[in-house]
Amino acid sequence: MLQVHRHGVNYHMYADDIQSYLDFDPSIPCDAECCLFRLSNCIQDVQTWMLANKLMLNENKTEFFIASAPYQYKRLELLRLTKGNTTINPVSSVWNLGVTFDNSMSMSEHITGVKQHDLNRLQRLQNKAARLIHKKPKYSHARPLLTDLHWLQVDQRINFKTALNMFKTVSNTFPSYISDTLDLSKLKSGGTSILKEVLKPCILHRWSPQLELTPNKYPERFYCRTV
Repeated sequence: MLQVHRHGVNYHMYADDIQSYLDFDPSIPCDAECCLFRLSNCIQDVQTWMLANKLMLNENKTEFFIASAPYQYKRLELLRLTKGNTTINPVSSVWNLGVTFDNSMSMSEHITGVKQHDLNRLQRLQNKAARLIHKKPKYSHARPLLTDLHWLQVDQRINFKTALNMFKTVSNTFPSYISDTLDLSKLKSGGTSILKEVLKPCILHRWSPQLELTPNKYPERFYCRTV
């Protein structure tokens, strides 16, 4: 995609979709506007190339998305993307590879899509698997069986994976594109350790986790023992 590289725009290509994106620093005057100008020219060049090759850009599915920290977004929500004579307003969320990204990258819209009913179904399935392995009756209590198998319940596993991913990020065993979005200076000592992300403003999308790590609240069996 020489048309995209020419403008210094990052992009992802899929079967019938192209995502182009840029990041910017809102503290630099007109940096966001310059990025929008580059992105607009890039889209125009892509559309010209597509028309020359008997292809068409689907304007009805073209979306413009800005992600930033909430306190910065108020200054950025007035930005508009211009494509030819068309002005595209920013959307509040986008659907990307099965994940819903909101403009503050809090993942709240994606998480609210997972209902407790769905988690309960997964827990019942796990309970049945534990009974099957232990050859126990259908209505036998499943929690001791899960403990014997060293299986965490579904909600406990969610908390454990959150804590594990945060530990890997802090210990630099995760890719840099994840750890670079976290400000380790905000790590506080005490009973609760909280890592808050510093989200770099980004046009289109940039994943930045916001997780809370509270290890002392987990059951004792969560921790490894040496026998």
